[in-house]
Amino acid sequence: MNKIYTKEFLPIGILLVFAIGSSIYILLNNYIFGLQQYIGLTMLLISTILYFIKPNIYRYFFGITLILGLFNLITFSVVNFTIKILFIPIQIIPLLALLVYTKIYRTKISNLFFKQREIDKLEEEAYYQKKLDFFKEKFSSLNDQEIEQKLNQDLVPEAKKALNEIKAKRIDLNN
Repeated sequence: MNKIYTKEFLPIGILLVFAIGSSIYILLNNYIFGLQQYIGLTMLLISTILYFIKPNIYRYFFGITLILGLFNLITFSVVNFTIKILFIPIQIIPLLALLVYTKIYRTKISNLFFKQREIDKLEEEAYYQKKLDFFKEKFSSLNDQEIEQKLNQDLVPEAKKALNEIKAKRIDLNN
């Protein structure tokens, strides 16, 4: 196993240790798991299988599993260490695993959020260029005096830029 592969296993390994410990406790003490624990252990088992079969899906599924565990919606062991922050119970064990998870996958997580912003910027630039082309086409039939009059009016930035480019192009052609 290479170093990266081992490092990625660390957060799920932390939860597996607690899950195995809880299972041994169950066998020895006649304790019965609740619904939260069954769901948590099932999601942990699915995450473990996905880790080996489909790593890309594992990252998302395990992240969701950790968030559910963090807010005490599912549990991974018979013992829950929780703190309350503004009346919201936060489990310590999934919090630690989530911190390790975010440390390991920080670049993938940041790409997930910032990639959308890059797409938005590209769309915004394309829209800006489309508006600029529209105004260039619309104003191309104006003479020099009409262009000067339009430049003195209150216009959107794209219209002013289109007028300035048309004006500059005409000046270059005349020289």
